[in-house]
Parts: sequence; structure tokens; C-alpha cells
Amino acid sequence: MLMDSVIISLIRSGKGISPDYSLTIYGYGKVLFEGKENVKTIGEVKEKIEDNKISMLLAEFKIIDFFSLNDTYPVDNSEDRPYTTVSISITDENDKVIEKKVIHYHGDKKVPRKLIDLEDKIDDIVGTDKWIKGKKEKRITIDSSEIIGEKHIKDLLEKHERKSKIQKKTKSYKKAIISTILLFVIIALIFFMMQQFVDDSIISDDEINDNNSNFTLMSAKEYIADKNESEVGLNITRYFMSLDDGDNLVIEDTIDFISYRYDDNKTNVRFDVDMTGGYTGSSYVSFSFKGKLNESFNEGGLVRISVKIKHVTYSLSGYNIDEELFEEQWPLDDGGKYKYLPQSCIELV
Repeated sequence: MLMDSVIISLIRSGKGISPDYSLTIYGYGKVLFEGKENVKTIGEVKEKIEDNKISMLLAEFKIIDFFSLNDTYPVDNSEDRPYTTVSISITDENDKVIEKKVIHYHGDKKVPRKLIDLEDKIDDIVGTDKWIKGKKEKRITIDSSEIIGEKHIKDLLEKHERKSKIQKKTKSYKKAIISTILLFVIIALIFFMMQQFVDDSIISDDEINDNNSNFTLMSAKEYIADKNESEVGLNITRYFMSLDDGDNLVIEDTIDFISYRYDDNKTNVRFDVDMTGGYTGSSYVSFSFKGKLNESFNEGGLVRISVKIKHVTYSLSGYNIDEELFEEQWPLDDGGKYKYLPQSCIELV
């Protein structure tokens, strides 16, 4: 079975400041913990965990698209900083070993939040607190319908294969450019001349996805698919898979329903989602704007909603929440609800 070939590793090097230990998890359930410094248990400990916990770990690697992350997230004077290493190794059906290792040096502000969450979830799922702090293992609620270990492995391998093909094509493309540099210059010149005649509205659309822009353009369906939520005990995590703190998001789609509520003084704008093609997400998404939008916003109209992503942590009703939301919705109101978006966030296209 593919699952038996899986090896997951978590190494935390505390540099004499924080817990220093290594954790190795094998797909058949064996766990090897080795405590070094600043932990309750010094030395090697062996344990066995359930298959469903292995599947949970694989699901987390799949959710954050682990193979797409950078190999390292460094900082100045990295050799003096604590660091965390996460790795996964899978032997596919052709006995080819697929592996990926990511090193995260503490203090790097550009490290994706989803990588830090993965590091913590590995600890939580295995229950390393009993060796690090001497605490009882946390109880984790497992939804067995989501835990399909073999499928998670195949999905990870498929993503890795797609990335490998893209990298090979990129190398081939670079060689072709070097050997045909004159042709490239001519094409670039023609392209530049054509750009001068492009309609202003088309230029505006292109600017959103330009490499020099901080905007990410999504449809309503893509926005729903990009959101992710997980709950472990009293800890709730909500984040975007392709967006991080400070990113600018533009949602462009056609309004399917719009209504104004006098009692709340807000306008709800709803986008329905095509459920065909195996899509299993929500059938719609709705955004609330403060006040009444003018009459130019109608059902069937194409609009853009522009917002900025903000990462926050807070407590609500006994839950610890780690969330990526719209900066324009923060802080929450007195009732713990998201603020209505300002009308400046929406425009007709």
C-alpha cells in the first residue's frame, strides 16, 4: 500500500532557547520521538498511532499544497536562529521516491501562515505535548468521511507530477529562448507595439494579474474553493490556500441577487455558483455592504469587489480563532460579527 511507504518528519531546533526535538512518523503507524533540549522527555521514545491520524496528517499536506512551498524560508544570521524542518517522503507505485523538505527559520515574516499551521498540527495530531511539556494528549475529533489516506497520497503525487512537468517545460523554454534570441526580440517588439492599441478596459483587467501587481483576481466559485476551515478541539483555523496577510483580492462575477435591509441598513449582494463538473462547495456566496447601493447595481450586472486580506487571532464564545479575513471587516462589532463592507469596495465593470 502507498500509505505504508509514507515517512513524515518534523524537526524543531531550539538553539538552546526553545524545545529541541525530532519527530518521525511512518505510514504504518510507528512514531519515533527524540527529545534533546528544553523538553520533558530526553532521549528516544517509540509509539504507535492510529491509521486515521496518519490520514489526517496527509490531508493537511494536501490542503496546503506542500510540494509548491519554497525549500527554505531564511532570515539574516540564519545559523543562529531556531528553525523548524518539515519533510515528507512517498514511494509511488513505480517504486520512485518522491520527497520534499521545507526549512523555516524563525523570524522570517514572509513564511506562509499555512506552513506554521502545518508544523503545529503535526504536533497536535501526534500528541507531542506529553513528551515536550508532560501534559496529557489533546483529544482530536476525527471526521472519518474526510480521512481517506490512499486518496490523499495519490492527490499529493499528482500535484508533484504536475509541478515536475511545469519545471521541465520551463527549462526547455529557457533553452529555446537562448538559441533564438533574435526572434524573441522581434516578437517582444511587436507585442509592445500592439499593447499601445489595446483598449483601456482590457489594460485595466490585465493589470490585476500583472506580475507587478499585488492583486489576485477570482470568480465567486474560485473564492469559495480557496477558503479552508479546520477545527481541533477549541481551536478554529480559517485561511485562504493561495492568499496571505496583506494580499489584495479582487472578486469579479455577475450579481445573481441583491437586496436592501432597512432594519440593518445593509445591502446584500449574492453570487450563485455553478454546481456542475463535480464541484462540491457552497452553492453561493454573499457579501454585505453598509447602506443602500445605488440603482446602477442590479441582478445580472458584472461587478468587482476589492478587499485586502488580514490575518488575526481572537477568542469568541470560548473558541480560539486563527483567521484570514477582509481587513475592511475588522475589528468585529460588539456582537462578534463581521463589519459590513464599505461601498467603496464594490464597483461596476
